[in-house]
Amino acid sequence: MFGLLPSATPSTRTFPTPSLLWKLGTTRRTVMSALPEAKALRVAILGGGVAGCAFTYGLRQHNVHLCEPAGIPGEGTTGMQSSASERQIELSIFEMGSRMGGRASTRGTRQLPSLMCDHGAPYINTREERFRAVLEDLAAGGFVKPFDGVSGTLTCPPDSEGCSFTPHTITPGSMYVGTPSMSALCEGLLRGGHRENSVPAKCHFGTLVSGIEWIQGGGWRLLDKNRDLLGEYDWLVVSASAVCSPRWTQAFGGQPPLLEAAAAVGDPQLDGAIATISQLKTIPVNVVMMAFTGDAAAAWGSLPWSVAICEGDKDISRILVTRQQDGTVTVVLHSTHEFSMAASPDVYGSTSSAARHRESSI
Repeated sequence: MFGLLPSATPSTRTFPTPSLLWKLGTTRRTVMSALPEAKALRVAILGGGVAGCAFTYGLRQHNVHLCEPAGIPGEGTTGMQSSASERQIELSIFEMGSRMGGRASTRGTRQLPSLMCDHGAPYINTREERFRAVLEDLAAGGFVKPFDGVSGTLTCPPDSEGCSFTPHTITPGSMYVGTPSMSALCEGLLRGGHRENSVPAKCHFGTLVSGIEWIQGGGWRLLDKNRDLLGEYDWLVVSASAVCSPRWTQAFGGQPPLLEAAAAVGDPQLDGAIATISQLKTIPVNVVMMAFTGDAAAAWGSLPWSVAICEGDKDISRILVTRQQDGTVTVVLHSTHEFSMAASPDVYGSTSSAARHRESSI
């Protein structure tokens, strides 16, 4: 679920899937008609994952002029003399992680700067022509490439000492990976598929938006966990569901911030969107990331797959093996939901973004 919240009225434009984010013809006309003369429209995007970055890509495709905000939060840019179709949008992206990507992100380490580990989605699987066209555009820019690995099912019967691997049949052009790593997907979306393009937004990494307030007369005020001002914006793009989901309370404590704001707005459409999002269920998964060199790398690299979906194992649901150019092999293990729930229903990795923000809030 995706919400686009304007300042002119407290109504909400909702899109059922992130795949529609670049189909913004009607929305763009609504946005631009709400823009006062000689002032850029200030837009805040909550979440730097694929959905939030795809929104930026969609604006580029509709020739909307994007720019990074100048001045203090909420100040805006004045003195612009352009037609409604050429007015600028000042973009600010708030991401609680240390980089873009969300579930399609890449982890690194200070000890080995060249080591990259894709710990979330191992590939991009598309069944829709519109999204495939976007991926082809990103591939032309060198941000993604067709998945050339082997994906399959690793069957491990409970009472057996061995496992069997069955490769999946992959339809050509249906699966892509980021290059050199999965985080390049979001970078490509932000740059509109062209490396020479700058990122048209102010990116606030490591920032948890803990407060959202509706400004009477139009606009949205964003606050951090200390209730300090992050900025004031004309439109709010919600691309991450946590701010209006019950899991916010479990993760960070308190009421979801968009829920509080909605109570002040009193708009049935916004309330309905939040009610739909609140029904989405999240199930925890623990992830183990490892890197090997030498004989251990050769042993892992000799396995007949890149992505193995495990069946029959009570602890491991997925094994991802990535062979890097320098001979290093990274291995990522995804736990089963049952394993994570048994360990603790609210456990977070000690270095995860959620854990860091949770600890700083206590």
